[in-house]
Amino acid sequence: MSYWLVKALIQGMISKLPLNISRDYFFHKYMRKSVKLSEEAFLLKVRECRRHLESYFSLIASKEKRSFCVFELGTGWFPILPVAFYLCGAFKIYTIDRTDLLTIGRVKEVLARFVHYAERDELVKVLPWVEEHRASRLQNLLRGAETLSAMELLKELNIHFIVSDAIDTGLEPSSIDFFVSNVTLEYIPENILIGIFSEFRRLASLGALMSHLIITSDHYADVDHSITPFNFMKYPAWCWKLFNNSWHYQNRLRPSDYCRIHRNAGFNVIKKYDDNGSVSDLEKIKVSRDFRHYSKDDLLVLRTRIVSVFGGDGFG
Repeated sequence: MSYWLVKALIQGMISKLPLNISRDYFFHKYMRKSVKLSEEAFLLKVRECRRHLESYFSLIASKEKRSFCVFELGTGWFPILPVAFYLCGAFKIYTIDRTDLLTIGRVKEVLARFVHYAERDELVKVLPWVEEHRASRLQNLLRGAETLSAMELLKELNIHFIVSDAIDTGLEPSSIDFFVSNVTLEYIPENILIGIFSEFRRLASLGALMSHLIITSDHYADVDHSITPFNFMKYPAWCWKLFNNSWHYQNRLRPSDYCRIHRNAGFNVIKKYDDNGSVSDLEKIKVSRDFRHYSKDDLLVLRTRIVSVFGGDGFG
């Protein structure tokens, strides 16, 4: 039996157990190795953040709106993007997740990473919009953070961590200038995504920008090199349900689907950056009927970043 099938089977069985943080931590630490923040992982996230910010600053430059309110979907274990947004001028940052995975240790580790690069004058090379006084504040906060909780420490940076379903955030309408997600949308079922984007529409200020980085390949190919990144396209929906599970859910949506969801929520797609796989890998599989209505170009995309604007072109 292929390794990915064994992994999917184990994940499926464990996902039936009552959900708690300890189980989720065990799974990520021992099966996905994602809890420890390596320097490589930290820099990868910061560079991805730079690409999001490049889109925002380049597309709103005519408004000179350098102070902005940002909303991140999918906080995860380490709040790297929210801290980066603070450093680069955001006056308020909301970051939301259905599960509270943050600890004071993880938040302090993120701050320490940023301080380390700032002290070596290397942070500005990766994030050229970093404001020096904000970087200095990070260092001061880190020294006096012994009595603070993770949420309290983040609030000192005007970062508000929300544990909730993103379909109903409770935030003020027309209050968000910039929406971001990083490798998050692909884990969300389409019907729920539609609800989340409806909430984004309610929250968006006129001309608000979105930048979403999405992996559109089969995630099991990362751990099982016997299959191609297009593996999940072999299976009709009824069959894929046998392998899919709540811990490692993959919605299998294509870039055109995400663009449709953007448009239907009132966001005009203005940029799309695709990384494609090889035609030879795609031709190794027999594509299920569920995917035959997509163009070959749509099927070949392994990773995409979609940038959109709310309310016309938003720049006039």
